[in-house]
Amino acid sequence: MADLGPLPQSILSHPDSTLIHVDNSQLTILHCADLHLDAVLGDSINAKQLADLSKEEITKLRDAPLLALTNIADIAISQKVDVVLIAGDVFNRRDGVSSDIRTRSSFTNFLRTLSDNSIQVFIALGNHDPLGTISDLSAPWPENVHLFSSRAPQTHTLEIDGIQVSIHGVSYQNNEESRNLAELFPPKVNDSINIGVLHTNVGGNENHSNYAPANLETLSAKGYDYFALGHIHKRSVLNEHPFIIYSGNTQALSSKPSESAPKGCVVARIGPESKAIEYEFFTTDSVRYKRIDIEVSQDLHFEDFASHISNEISKETQDYSIFYLVRLYINLAGHNEIVDTNLLRDLINEQRSNFIVTKLEATSSTDNQNIFTSHTFFEILSNDLKNIDQPSLEEMYGKKYERISSLIETTTTNADLESEVRKFVEQTYMEQSNLTKSYKK
Repeated sequence: MADLGPLPQSILSHPDSTLIHVDNSQLTILHCADLHLDAVLGDSINAKQLADLSKEEITKLRDAPLLALTNIADIAISQKVDVVLIAGDVFNRRDGVSSDIRTRSSFTNFLRTLSDNSIQVFIALGNHDPLGTISDLSAPWPENVHLFSSRAPQTHTLEIDGIQVSIHGVSYQNNEESRNLAELFPPKVNDSINIGVLHTNVGGNENHSNYAPANLETLSAKGYDYFALGHIHKRSVLNEHPFIIYSGNTQALSSKPSESAPKGCVVARIGPESKAIEYEFFTTDSVRYKRIDIEVSQDLHFEDFASHISNEISKETQDYSIFYLVRLYINLAGHNEIVDTNLLRDLINEQRSNFIVTKLEATSSTDNQNIFTSHTFFEILSNDLKNIDQPSLEEMYGKKYERISSLIETTTTNADLESEVRKFVEQTYMEQSNLTKSYKK
């Protein structure tokens, strides 16, 4: 890999305003965040299942975040993007990322590909990659890359066919950024399209660490045309006028509900006069976590369970560019057979195509089977359980999580929170019901 030398001092010193000339007639931006390029997919498959995977599937599991990076570049080029905005967490490991040559090379080559296609890149770093850990990595990055300062928000000005575009952003000083960075953003630049880039927790989302806390009112008050946010992995439009959006992460990293959805980036086009925004979501993931619930009819023979279930899964995993990691929940609906769930899982996987069942849980239809549909309270609880986010090792163990995660097998020690709560509720209900019956007798 050729060394292009250090970045020009004008970029490293982060001037308050940099004028960049882009020869296009319309502003088209690609907004992505939370790439976590060196992350390892969690809640994945066990060693026995790994042996049954093809080389292509193993590569997808190993390189999923890097494959998403390639897809981002392809989308940027095909959509004739002028600017790529990265709203934090390019890397995952706070410590040691500088020694990960494979990831560094992939990202540098990605930036050079964008540079070769005259695409400008603006990066606001987040809690996983604060500026102090990244500065040494930026030396070979091409001149199209602009890394926002951590001291205070900066403004870079682009001129596109005489139309002014002002891009404001700021990076984290450390991996536990406590400042309300949103408050520090400057007022909008008049007669210019204004875009903000920030890694932040808007509204104190309890499923994510409350770094760079902000509220929607502060962001809206800036009056920017587009605010590109990162940190929350679930894609969501917080506001349309002005436009404030989380693009979500580019590759799911676990089976948490917020991760179990198509992942990708947002391409937005801003009109030069009306500043009307048209945006489109593009998927970039190659591995997708999916929960599937299947009810096995009472007239289905036990011997046909595996083929029937495999066919039902195939109906929900029809995108063959994606490798699905399936958590399967089966309602046996009146069958009295004792099911060996491990064996049934293996039989289903023998008939699989672009999916693998990583977990299978079967329940029988007893008097207490339909607890969660027997009363409004249980229905509400059931819906809440489906959306609950299981805490990550990082959230449980803080700064020591990397050391701890290297010592334990997360797929066997991390219980499925939803499943455990359901079992506890069902067991408690059954025990109380039996006590009531005994008392009446």
